[in-house]
Amino acid sequence: MIALALLRFLRRTPWSTLMALVGVALGVTSIVSVHLISASIARQLDGLVPQTLAGYTHFLHREGFSADDYFALRRSWRSGLLPTVTRIAPFIDETVELDARVVRVIGIDLVSNFSDLADARAVAGESEFDWQGVWVDASLVDVVTQPVNGVIEAGQGTLVSDISVAQDLLDFKPQQLSYVGINVTSPWAGIKRTADKLLPGFSAGLPQTGEDAISIDGWQVTSIAQQHPANQFGKSVLFNISALGLLAMLVAWFVMYQVAVSWLRRLWPVFTRLHVLGVQWQALRNYFLGAMLLLGGLAALLGLVCGQKLAQWLYGLATSQSDISFELQVEVVAKAFVSALGVSLLGGAWEFRQAQQAALPIFKRRILLWLVLAALAIFGIVAESSGLMGGFISIAVLSVATALLAAPLLQWMRGRAHRLGGPYLARLSVREAVWYPRDLAV
Repeated sequence: MIALALLRFLRRTPWSTLMALVGVALGVTSIVSVHLISASIARQLDGLVPQTLAGYTHFLHREGFSADDYFALRRSWRSGLLPTVTRIAPFIDETVELDARVVRVIGIDLVSNFSDLADARAVAGESEFDWQGVWVDASLVDVVTQPVNGVIEAGQGTLVSDISVAQDLLDFKPQQLSYVGINVTSPWAGIKRTADKLLPGFSAGLPQTGEDAISIDGWQVTSIAQQHPANQFGKSVLFNISALGLLAMLVAWFVMYQVAVSWLRRLWPVFTRLHVLGVQWQALRNYFLGAMLLLGGLAALLGLVCGQKLAQWLYGLATSQSDISFELQVEVVAKAFVSALGVSLLGGAWEFRQAQQAALPIFKRRILLWLVLAALAIFGIVAESSGLMGGFISIAVLSVATALLAAPLLQWMRGRAHRLGGPYLARLSVREAVWYPRDLAV
């Protein structure tokens, strides 16, 4: 009987059902497109620091540095004297003039660092790896005389090779090196990786490992932010992009929740009649949530396709590239379905529960909640160690506080709506708003 009544209602109101599907699909579309564009921008900004150096958190320098110093340091590391260091490697990092162009030459130990170059795109006709070859950015493909193993995403004029090849290009002595790269363990490492998968660039707002993370006698320790200021600039841009991506996702969730609110309001007259006929509220709720899940699943599929096309169109429009192609990674698909199904289920259940109440709950001042929000806002503004994340937390807290005030403010205006003057339709619209604050609180 319940299903028959719902089918009759949906058949009579196909437009409202279609609009509900479109509303959830639009939310998924925005989530998918923003994620794909953010991930693409993140990859480009990460290219400000060559991938061979980006895997290290700190760099060690000393006067008159040579290969003997590196081997002594490596022996100490292997004997367990540097327990927080998980990776160590020597580097050559200098500039040289090739074909009237200034080229940054980075020499690495290919035996231990070859995996850093495994994703480099092979140049046409040069599919075989050559130990005497080099990896270059796109601007140097036709400049170097050495065999080109692949093209890397790096700053213009960047060349990566084995240490011996770099020494020959720079006319260095066999023992001459530039510095040592190390990777220091961080308790935030796992959280950062997860955050970057879900929101590309969001890890830039988390605490960074500074120069005080490790101290080694006889060596000057510098972090990657100090060694490469462009990396820090890129991370600040990445965090702003990820924050906007999170904002877009939250707005999409609110849109999906609003669909549940509006759709339930249209279905509620049918539910009340069915309840009078003897149908339990639990059965009505289950059928409503089932309809919302079906709607969310269809909208997720539609949003994935539309989001991918929208991202390609927007990115191509901004970069004037016509051959843009975005792959739907597992993280993107998971975000789409979790958002659509999760918000449809939780939002629908919450709204059904609220609709069962005869009257709106009386607003009570939650002193503890306001104290927590105030403390978070103050911490984000005052604490310097919070960095970019602190500013984001402060903005987010103030936004939550504003949202919490929306429904109480509309309820307060209800008793004063009769004092309004002006045209009848305007007064009717205002009264409609203040009498249904849940429809506008979002």
